Amino acid sequence: MTSARNSRCCVCQGRATGYNYGAFTCNACKMFFRRIQSTKQQMKECEGNCKTLRGCMYCRYQQCLNAGMKIQKPLGPQVVSIIKQLLYLDAHRNNRFSAFVPTGDLSMLDLIFSDSVNYTKKMTRDYQPDYYDWSAMDQVCAVDMMKKFDFVHFLSKEEKKSFVRNSYIHIIILCLAMRSLESRSECFVYPGNVDVFPEEIHYMYKVRKGHPDKQIGNEIFTDYNKHIINQYQRAYTSALVQYCLHTYQQFGPTRYTNILSLCDIINQTFKGFGNVWLSYMCEQKDGNVKKLYADFLDLFIE
Repeated sequence: MTSARNSRCCVCQGRATGYNYGAFTCNACKMFFRRIQSTKQQMKECEGNCKTLRGCMYCRYQQCLNAGMKIQKPLGPQVVSIIKQLLYLDAHRNNRFSAFVPTGDLSMLDLIFSDSVNYTKKMTRDYQPDYYDWSAMDQVCAVDMMKKFDFVHFLSKEEKKSFVRNSYIHIIILCLAMRSLESRSECFVYPGNVDVFPEEIHYMYKVRKGHPDKQIGNEIFTDYNKHIINQYQRAYTSALVQYCLHTYQQFGPTRYTNILSLCDIINQTFKGFGNVWLSYMCEQKDGNVKKLYADFLDLFIE
């Protein structure tokens, strides 16, 4: 996608600040076009040879139209509903992640099938969550979010277990990436600059090469539920396409492709996490590892 940093405003030739309503414009011309469109203000026509566009509303508006500026039609109600639901689920996940820690030694099956999880509120200034606190909460919140997708209640117990276990780490990786982006960090970190791996890993870590890729199949799902999941997948994909076209207009297809390319990056990161944990778990002589982390390891050795 072309950057506005070195672009000129298509209306007044000033410095463009962004891609607005179908053209690179400065903020002033963006606001002018939106104001004219929303108020339908009457403009006095002129001969169209004004020396300065900002002194003539008519010429300035005509230049906006010549540059291809137009108000996009609003997104359809189904797309808006999907986006609102996803925003709500993510906000709920983030709020729970930021304010609480789970109690007890939970297993992945506990998270998947229990109706609720016991939490304790994070203490204020004196309380400093470590890696295990943040990581456990990351897993709890990711699974809880996945269980709230509409199609999950159609799945059998085995299907639900397979769906969650084969996808929840990918959600965690995406959330880690977004969190690090917002905090302008060059690497994955938890709040308070806590590393995404326990401190002891740094003393013994050796990357294992040649570990076979984990291929996740869908053979456990019934044909009917495969169809249900496929329908929801298509709805989410369609919503993403329409959102990209609406927001980025002519650059919408490029933006959509860029977003999909993140899937491969997430998969590669997932494999990297697995290599680190395999090495770590092999060094745990006392077997004193919480259930959630043992369950995570199972994804790579089953």
